[in-house]
Amino acid sequence: MSFGFGFGFPSVGATGTVPTLSLPFAGATTLDPRIAFTRSSSGTYIDSSGIIQTASTDVPRLDYSPTTLAPLGLLIEEQRTNLALNSGEVLSGIGGVVVANQITAPDGSLADFFREDTSNGEHYAGDRVVAVTAGTTYTWSFYAKLGLTGEARRACVRTGGQGPANVAFDLETGIGTLIGGAISFGSSSAGNGWWRCWIVLIATGTGPAVFRQQLSIGTNTVYTGNGTSGFYLWGAQLEVGAFPTSYIPTVASQVTRTADIALMTGTNFSSWYNQTEGTFVVTARDVSNPLGVMAATDDGTSANRNSIFLAGATTAVGFRTTVASVVVSDIAVGTIVSGAAFTIAAAYKTNDFAATLNGAAVVVDSLGGVPLGQTTLRIGADVANTAFIGGHLQRLTYYNTRLTNAELQTISG
Repeated sequence: MSFGFGFGFPSVGATGTVPTLSLPFAGATTLDPRIAFTRSSSGTYIDSSGIIQTASTDVPRLDYSPTTLAPLGLLIEEQRTNLALNSGEVLSGIGGVVVANQITAPDGSLADFFREDTSNGEHYAGDRVVAVTAGTTYTWSFYAKLGLTGEARRACVRTGGQGPANVAFDLETGIGTLIGGAISFGSSSAGNGWWRCWIVLIATGTGPAVFRQQLSIGTNTVYTGNGTSGFYLWGAQLEVGAFPTSYIPTVASQVTRTADIALMTGTNFSSWYNQTEGTFVVTARDVSNPLGVMAATDDGTSANRNSIFLAGATTAVGFRTTVASVVVSDIAVGTIVSGAAFTIAAAYKTNDFAATLNGAAVVVDSLGGVPLGQTTLRIGADVANTAFIGGHLQRLTYYNTRLTNAELQTISG
């Protein structure tokens, strides 16, 4: 019997086994009604036209690519706060002028233009000064678009005051060049020539820090301006954490987007789950948290659970089974490629565990019991709600039998 919602699912292998749970997220317009989804704030997502929209409280975010418009799936993120005020505005700065409301921003509103003057010196929009705490990791990001195609101008993402960091981003290619200080950095295309540029830094002191959007020629931030060049700016965001999350708009005060919680309990769980053996197949992408959990079952505690997760900074994918707080099986199946979709198939049965990533050779573990008394399926997070994936779940499927190793390779390939 299949409990798919809105989509069918083919049989697997020669056995003709069909899933007892099929949750397609990519391309869906709503969630399976058995999923209890909550988020106690609004949150932004990208719609099928590539525009940033706002989902209301407790409304799931079914995201799309801003460039290809392809469906990405269910966005699951941890709680974050945008510490930068007036995020949609460009503040008056040095070595140039702000020209308001010039082109369409990624959310469909109007974005400002910062135009350099003819002075010899630095050319940057107004600084955002925010109090930071020593030893805390911050991510500073904003959206930028080149003023004139073919110019040498770049967006220089700079911080100062409590641990300076500096990266210059080519606004035609999105490629960043480290000048100094940042522990990581990156960019992603937001469509229509827009790039979201970000840097990650650790504050070296406690007190006010400067976060800046600056023009540069290559990595040179001091030059003589021509009076016409510049860049469009929008969507400033400063958040505590080691990677950027979805845009959180602010005006006069800081704004918090709370965590996305998605789970199944009660008969919505027990109707399809087999306590003694089974197989999970999970497809995900854009996972940002190096310890993020894609899917897990548990008894309401961390003592007894099955978990499909990322196993650290190497982005190795793993399948772990814990019984009475003891890890009885811990399988690593390979590493993922940043930004690419991946599928892991993982099976459990007493003394018979196995997992594979993207159809690769199956990794097995032949010793260990299974966690009984499972009551909950968690989607995109762990039981403590601390290991959110910070990315997209595209599909989650479950079979109430331990599929063969050949079937695991077929269905994950």
